Order: sequence, then structure tokens, then C-alpha cells
Amino acid sequence: MIKTPELFASKKSALLLCTLLLIFIGLLDYGTGYEISISVFYLIPIGFATWRAGSAWGMIFAIASGLAWFLLDYGLIERYYSHPLVPYWNALIVTVFFVLVSRLLTLISGALKKERETSEMKSKLLHMVSHEFNNALTSLIGSSFLLRETDAAAGEPLRMKLYETAEGTQRALKMFVKNILNSARIEAGKLRIEFSFFPLRELIQECLENLEVQITQKNIILEKLLPPEPLPVKADRELMMLVVSNLIGNAIKYTPAGGKITLSVGHETGSGGKAFFSVENTGSGLNREELARVFDTFYRTENGKASAEGFGLGLKISQEILLAHGSRLNVVSEQGKSVKFSFLLDAAPAPAGGSIS
Repeated sequence: MIKTPELFASKKSALLLCTLLLIFIGLLDYGTGYEISISVFYLIPIGFATWRAGSAWGMIFAIASGLAWFLLDYGLIERYYSHPLVPYWNALIVTVFFVLVSRLLTLISGALKKERETSEMKSKLLHMVSHEFNNALTSLIGSSFLLRETDAAAGEPLRMKLYETAEGTQRALKMFVKNILNSARIEAGKLRIEFSFFPLRELIQECLENLEVQITQKNIILEKLLPPEPLPVKADRELMMLVVSNLIGNAIKYTPAGGKITLSVGHETGSGGKAFFSVENTGSGLNREELARVFDTFYRTENGKASAEGFGLGLKISQEILLAHGSRLNVVSEQGKSVKFSFLLDAAPAPAGGSIS
């Protein structure tokens, strides 16, 4: 591997700094004598050299520090020991300790580097797979739309049901792809938030239209407690669309057939200009241990695994997106009865000269 001049210059600077630190600590050790022990400070240039210049240089500075300690403790300062080999033994112990510290830092540095490389590779792989999958899904959605538009018998009840099922599945897959893409962006620190003003009520209604087929198929009772006004909020509309879709989709997934989902939206009283959204569904609920882990990546409860398929990404992604907005996803559950997810957003009027309807 060819090193760039920047990396070489950085390494030279690190070694120069370590050398100066070693000299300074040695002079300080010599000046204070044996009455004040500052041997632990030799670990500073050793650690810095190991971390920035590599294991070999860390070992060199460890041995150099041990030698400096020996010369200052015995060679340049008159000290008397009960046995002539005591100073040599002490120097050996100190040097071995310095070497072990350098070796430990090398292992830690290597493990962190490997973890970082694995994380970057995982993010790139997820992004590539999701991108290709999204392209294929876009083609599938377009083909399905054209097929429905050109099908002379598209109005037949059976065909209508099949088309609705196919389109609902396509929307669910598209949301899953968005979750994977945003997961990769969050891990890579590249999640972009583009704030704008939009009506929260209309966004929720749009999400419900996309999920209407799943609600109907499970014969779920849907109660909507929506305000009469648009309720404008300031947030990233596309990301909020994903969050709300995740939460409603999650409620649909874990609500038993014939169960009930309650959506509530409005102004949060006493919150200083906040709008709230909550979705509550009947079902098995969550116990205390499950509540503590519900936002972990890929975590799914045992009841959840038994009742529906999934990967445990939706809630984690939703929480990360809301945290990036200065909010957070709250969960309250009564085991065996229900579970409720909610969050707050900044409520705001439309921009000057604009309108939100």
C-alpha cells in the first residue's frame, strides 16, 4: 500500500511530538528526582505513538521510555539499593509494563479499525442491494399500473382484489427498502434532514390510503381522531411519511383480525407549540423487558415473531429519524391489551406568502 504524503506527514508529526513528549517527561523526571514519581506519564508518548504511528513505533517508544526511566532512576541520580540487581529488575518490570500497554493499545486500535471497516462495508452493501431492489420494484410498480390500465376486465371483483393486493404488497416492499436505505445512511452518518412546512393531517391520510388494503383484509376497526384544521408542522416530509407509515404499518401487523387501531393527532397542551401523533392498537402488548429493547436493531418479541413476519427495523429507524428532528418515539403498553406509540413535532404556521391546505 502506497502512503500518501499527507499520511506520511501526519505520521512524522506524531513521531516528532512523541519524541518531544518523551524528552519533556524525562527532564521532568530528572528535575523532580525520586521523591516524586511521574513514571506513569511515560505512557502518554507510548500510547500516542502506538495509536498514530503503529505497533512497531509503540514498542520502540515503550523500550525507550523504560531505558530513560532506568537512566534517570539509577544512572544519573545516585540511589542506593539493598541489592545491586534491584534497579535492573525494576527497569525490566517497568519496560515490560510499557510494552504490554503498547500491545494492548495495538489490539484495541486493530479491533476498532476492523469494526469500522466492517460497518462501512455493511453500509455500502445495504445501499447497493437496496438501490438495485428499489430499481426493480419501480419497474414492477410501473408495469402493474400499465397492466391495470390496459386490462379490459380490470373492473371484475376478483381482478380488482388481485390488483389491490399486488399494489399493497408493492407499497409495503417500497417502505421496507426505504427503511434499509435510511438504516445504511444513519450508520454512515449521512442522513439528511430537509425541513419544510406541511400539513400533518394530510400526510396521515395519505399514509392510510396506502395501507387501506391491509386494514380491510384484517377487518380492523380504525378510529381516527384528527383535527379539523390541517395542523402544519415543520419537519422533513419524506422522512415523516416513513415514520408514520412504519408506525401505522406496525400497528396493522400486530393487531389481531377484528381488532382496533386508534390514530390521534392534535396540539399538545402546554408543550409550547408542539403537535402530537399517536397510534394505539389492541393486541398482546409488551412486557417490561420487551419495552426496554423495542428500539434495538433487528429485535422482535416472541409474540411478534409468531404473529407476523418482519425484520425489526421499522421502530429503530423511526426513533433515529425522530431523534434527528429533536423529538423521540415514546411507547406505553399494557401487556395483553394494547400498545401505544407517540411523538411530538414542532407545530408551525405556513411560511409568509404561502399556504398549507
